[in-house]
Amino acid sequence: MEENEPFLGANLTSSRNSKARRRLGSSNCFIFFISAFNIIILAANLLILAHRVYFADSHATSTSTCYRHFPNEILGAVARYERKPHLFVKFQDSPYTGSPNEENNKAWHELMQSMVIRVTKEELDHGQQNSLPLPGGGYMAWLGAYHELHCIYSNYYHPNLSSNTAEYAHLSVHADHCIEMLRASALCHADGSLTTFKWSPSSSKPMLDLTRPGHKCIDWSSLMDSLKDRFVGQDEIEKMVNPNFEGEEEMS
Repeated sequence: MEENEPFLGANLTSSRNSKARRRLGSSNCFIFFISAFNIIILAANLLILAHRVYFADSHATSTSTCYRHFPNEILGAVARYERKPHLFVKFQDSPYTGSPNEENNKAWHELMQSMVIRVTKEELDHGQQNSLPLPGGGYMAWLGAYHELHCIYSNYYHPNLSSNTAEYAHLSVHADHCIEMLRASALCHADGSLTTFKWSPSSSKPMLDLTRPGHKCIDWSSLMDSLKDRFVGQDEIEKMVNPNFEGEEEMS
């Protein structure tokens, strides 16, 4: 029996070591599978996040109100974005350019006819603003984009205006206002795309190359569709009369 005791002790020690190794191996396998599972979950989340960022940047946004684009939090207004590979067309092809004629007058009229919208007191409060009440309820307002379009339009269509008239003096002040407003707006939005140059056979100096990279733009049609219930007609605007007005009518 004495000869067998060391042998049995060695077997017991070996068995214990084997069990410890199995437990350690099982523990390592568990840790490995947990780590692999966490890595897979992390990779899946990163792929989902990348997809959402790409989708938001390259495609239209959802139809929910985008308050980042509307400081006044206009209820129901939709800021859907779209990629425009060629934002700037040749001015000769634009329906808005050229000397005033039937075609560009019609184009500008259709663009500007939805200029006045109806907003609520709460929406004005978001911008810490006030405005005039409309006869049909709500308050009179323009989108900022329409203010810029108004400045372009109103200063462009005066082909027969004489420089020695009161109207010319009035419009000169208005032109200064519009130039400053458009300047400030350009700096505020700060288009970061590059304008490049090229050689032209008609000039010895570098010339602008009007080819521009694609732009991410508001889908104007979708924006107008989302605001169509707010459009204020000319008939309602004509009913508005300043109760404090005294004296001669000034030119608008």
